[in-house]
Amino acid sequence: MDNMILDAPAAIRTPVGSGPVRLGEMLVRSGKLGMRDLERALVAQQEMGSLLGHVLVRLGLVSEIDVARTVSEQLGIPLVAAEEFPTVAAEVPGLQSEFLTANNVYPLRVEGGLLEVVMAVPQDAFVVKALHLATGLRIRALLGIESDIEKALSQLVENGEVGADDEAIESDGD
Repeated sequence: MDNMILDAPAAIRTPVGSGPVRLGEMLVRSGKLGMRDLERALVAQQEMGSLLGHVLVRLGLVSEIDVARTVSEQLGIPLVAAEEFPTVAAEVPGLQSEFLTANNVYPLRVEGGLLEVVMAVPQDAFVVKALHLATGLRIRALLGIESDIEKALSQLVENGEVGADDEAIESDGD
């Protein structure tokens, strides 16, 4: 039951006293980020009120792919490359385009009562719970690069796969 609804990511399940390794520390250890740049980003994070990964990318200190790979390792959640996104989104009644776009969620597939989605922030318990409530399905949240998800969602709208009346994402019935 890895990454299912109500199942905490690996970084949250660590034993008491050991604490999760923080994203900034991991990037410094891997040589992707200098300590001085991390300190600068932490100050900017306080001002921006955003996730550290977003701040690092926005400041141009670390690439989006390096942040995503590190978050994947940190949380123990697989990173889904854009090439792995299906060309037709999963048919999921109850999902609205505004919700998907606002939360950077792309529905990958539905199998056996399980909806797999790619999210820019898969550890967002509120979004995972909302997906479950909207669909009635168990949710497996995987990590994706934010710009890849935005592009895929944009293509759904352009291809008419998201109805103008904002009904569920539809496919040709896979």
